[in-house]
Amino acid sequence: MRNRNNLFITTATIFFCFALLSCTGTGHPFKSLPVIYYLGDSYPSSAAVEIYYDVKEVKKEFKVMGRMTNDKYMEYDVDLIKRKMMEKAKLVGVDAVIFYDLSTEDIEKIGDGISVKAQLIKYL
Repeated sequence: MRNRNNLFITTATIFFCFALLSCTGTGHPFKSLPVIYYLGDSYPSSAAVEIYYDVKEVKKEFKVMGRMTNDKYMEYDVDLIKRKMMEKAKLVGVDAVIFYDLSTEDIEKIGDGISVKAQLIKYL
């Protein structure tokens, strides 16, 4: 009986450790977070960032302070990519993000990867 309890405790501990290690904050234990790539200037962080989907929507004068994209992986949800991009935008101190491209790319032997592109702007 003692060996049976030890086996149960060992199995439960291994399962628990696996579950903890596989959780990544995506709401799904086996999905990883997207990597966001940013090229541009940085300012003190912003509390609020406006969102646009067309440069013509921006009514204030601005300068482009950088560009952003994500790594391409088929398991990502577009809303998750957008949320991670907005977090990065706040960190680099932008006033607004213009999302201008959403595409898929065939990744050999894996499937379609989602690519989101954005311009980060600072108002003048």
